[in-house]
Formats: sequence, structure tokens, C-alpha cells
Amino acid sequence: MKTNPANSLERVRCLAAAVLAVGLAGCGGGGGGGASAPAPAPGPSPAPAPSPQAFMQGTLLTRPFGGANDADGSLLGLATGELAALPRSATSLADSADKDNWSASMSGIPGDELVRVDTKGNVDFFDRGTMARTGGFSLAALPGVNLPAFSSDVKVSPDGLHLLAYWRQRYVQDEPVLAVFDRGGVVVQQVSAPGYDGFDYRDAFDWLPDGRFVFLAGKALYTATLGVEEVVTTPVALPANVESGAGSTLTVSPDGRMIAWTLMVDMPDKAGARVPRGLVFVSDIEGGAMRQLTTLSQNASDFDGALSHWAPRWSPDQHYVAFRVAFPPDFYGAVYDGCEPVIVLPADASSVAIDGLSDPDSEHFMVTNPHTGEQMAMQSCFVNLSWLRAR
Repeated sequence: MKTNPANSLERVRCLAAAVLAVGLAGCGGGGGGGASAPAPAPGPSPAPAPSPQAFMQGTLLTRPFGGANDADGSLLGLATGELAALPRSATSLADSADKDNWSASMSGIPGDELVRVDTKGNVDFFDRGTMARTGGFSLAALPGVNLPAFSSDVKVSPDGLHLLAYWRQRYVQDEPVLAVFDRGGVVVQQVSAPGYDGFDYRDAFDWLPDGRFVFLAGKALYTATLGVEEVVTTPVALPANVESGAGSTLTVSPDGRMIAWTLMVDMPDKAGARVPRGLVFVSDIEGGAMRQLTTLSQNASDFDGALSHWAPRWSPDQHYVAFRVAFPPDFYGAVYDGCEPVIVLPADASSVAIDGLSDPDSEHFMVTNPHTGEQMAMQSCFVNLSWLRAR
């Protein structure tokens, strides 16, 4: 941590003066054995630097400084502040509005594979250490497709051998389906929950550390195993006035024992109208023992529109949960210009009031922007956020 330069300089001056005084005394003061001058009193010690936040651990995969970095994504070391830009796809280089999205396994197994997906459905694997491309495929090149597209994030399995995502194989397909792809793009498994629109739940799925995966539909959590047709269904006991559906998300903790959710809660706006708001909840891995982690501050409650605490992510030690604050669409451009505030809370907290505008620095990743030299609260700009173990 940094110390006060003025205090450090004063200490150096005092130490130099003390050494000079001792030297003069050993030489008889330079004046025929006279008494040496007393050493000056030591200067003030610098104030102790504050301890870094315990959540400043691991690596963030994101675009943390909107407009300050030409890359679509970066790796940000939270303990070191080191920022490493990631290579842009040809699609992004041709049009900077086409932002690449990156992902990596966030399980307890520290994976070294990063995955880049461009806006045209091209998928590339990279070695995290060397950033050498190690494989990939294009949706458009798969057999039997017609203008295929991903409808969700693309999530990497813990062993780096499979990808999980909602997609449409043909543009005329009504609903996206959750599919498992191998590294060559072959669809090895597709699952769905009959009676539910996959589009509403396209952000509510994740891998488990053992290679199984879970997804939400309605008020049930479905657990699937690669190569096994049967899917296990577990009812989720949602609290009163809490609903799943459009806007729901889920992320499994690194040890596979907990889930962080975004679920919808009807709350009044400043006119008294009940508006669905996305809030963060934490539960056990089967959706039980559900606890509300966030609520809205008065500032946030006054917004018209569906403000959301969005896409929670676990810290590598799973003691913290980070999430983005998404404002109503008409709010963009006025303040954030597409960059969303990122808030960090202890995973065992309860109903913390958040608004994304005046939350304390202690609830933010406070990092130094290498392009300006300024310390600032990190944001998530145009791309998704992953929180990884440090290599």
C-alpha cells in the first residue's frame, strides 16, 4: 500500500540528521572534544496503510474501464492491479460496436482455458497462460443450421472440454434450447423443461464442479448429467412475493454447495406502482434455505423501470458475491453510457440496500485505472463479468 510521500521524506531527513550527529560525536564534534549536539527528535511516522479488502482476490474477466481500453475484454488481477488486454476477434476489429464476450470456468478447479465468443457465433479457445489459440468452431458451419445464434452466455465446463449455452439452431425456431457442445461444436446433448419458454430462463443455468449442470424453469431446478437422458427435478421454495422467470439468473459457488440468484420481486416505484425488480438471493445447491442478499435503497426505489441487481458471481473463496447494477434502458447515456456499477457483498449478508449511485467504496472493487492513474470503482462495460482464481 502507498504511504504519505511527505511523511516518508521527513523520516529520511530525520534519520540522516541522526546519523550525522552520531558521526560528529565520534570525531569529537570537530571542535576539540566539545559535547555533541543532541540528535533531533524523530519525525512523525506515516499512518498505517489500511488493510486491503478481503475480496480483492483472484482475477476478474471483464471490460473494467469503459472507453479507456481498446480491448473488448481484459484480465484484471485484483491483488496486483495488473491489467492484461485480451485479443479481439476479427468481427470486433471490423466494427468496435460488436463486442466480444469472454468466459472461463469459475468452479473450484482452476481452469486455464478462456473462451471468446463474437457477435456472429464464432467460438475460440485460448490458453490462459500463453494466450495461444487452442481450438474453436463457428455456429454457422455446423450441419443442419440456418442463421444459428447463441441466446445466452456461453459457459465452460470445469474440465474445459464442453460448453453450455442456450441457442437457436435455426432462425425460425420459437424458443432457444439448452445445449452442450464439445470443443469442435458438436452438440452432444440438448435439454429442456416442457411447458416453459427457454428464452425467459436463458441466464439461469450453470455447471457443477463435478461436470453435471443445473438450470431453472418455473419453480424447479433441473440437474442433468452428460450422457444421461433422465433429468432430476427439484422444487425450489421461493419466498413470498418472489418470482422466477424473465430476468432470473443463477451461479453455482466454486465448491458446488450454494447458488447465487437474481430473482424478481414486485416493489413500488415513486408513484406507488408495483414494478418487478431483480434482487440477489443465496440458497443451498437445491434451492433451499433461500436468503435475500440485497434490497433497493430509497434512491433505487424511486426509479421508474426495472432496475436489477444482475448476474451475481462468487469470489474464488466463495465468501463474497459480486453483481452488476442494471438501470432501466432510458437511464443509459445519462450517467453510465453502457457501463454498469459492480457491487461486492459478503455472501452471509442480508437485505443490504443498494442503488448503484451512492454505495460506499467498501462495496466496490477499488482499482487504479492504468490509463489515467486514478483510483476508481470498477465497472462492467458492455461485456459480462467472470471472477476467477488467480493462476
